[in-house]
Amino acid sequence: EFCSNACSLGGFAYFGLQYSSECFCGASYGSYGAASSGCDMLCSGSSKQYCGGALRNSMFAIQYQAPCLGYRQSPRAYLETSTINFRPSRQTYWTANVNNVIQCSFSCNSSCQAFIYSQLKSVCYLLSFALVPREIGTIDGVFLIRK
Repeated sequence: EFCSNACSLGGFAYFGLQYSSECFCGASYGSYGAASSGCDMLCSGSSKQYCGGALRNSMFAIQYQAPCLGYRQSPRAYLETSTINFRPSRQTYWTANVNNVIQCSFSCNSSCQAFIYSQLKSVCYLLSFALVPREIGTIDGVFLIRK
C-alpha cells in the first residue's frame, strides 16, 4: 500500500515490489519478460501478501479514478471529447533558486523529505517524498534524502 501511494504521487502507471520491502515505480514494465517463479517473499509490512523475491518484482498497475464531471448532450459525446489528467492531492515538489548544494540543503525544511540540486541550472528541487516525480526524473544533479 505504501509503495502504491508513493508511486501514485509521482503519477507513475506501475509499481513493483522486490525482496519483501523494495519499491520501484515506472511508466512501463516487462523489459525482462515474465518470470515463471520466484516471487516468494512475504511483504515486510504485511505477512499476508507477497512482495517479489530475489531479483524478482511483483508488478502492479495503478488505477486512477476519472474525475466526476458533467457531460454535454449525451454521455457518449462526453466520453469522446474528455481527457483525464492526473493531479496529485498534495504538491510533490517545488523549486528554489540557489547557488550551491549547501544552500539547497538549508532550503529543505520540515515539509521536505529529499532534494535534487542541479548545478547546471542552479536550481534546488525540494521533494515532499523521497521519490523523484516523473516530470523531473531526467534532471541531472545531486539527490539527497533527509534523515
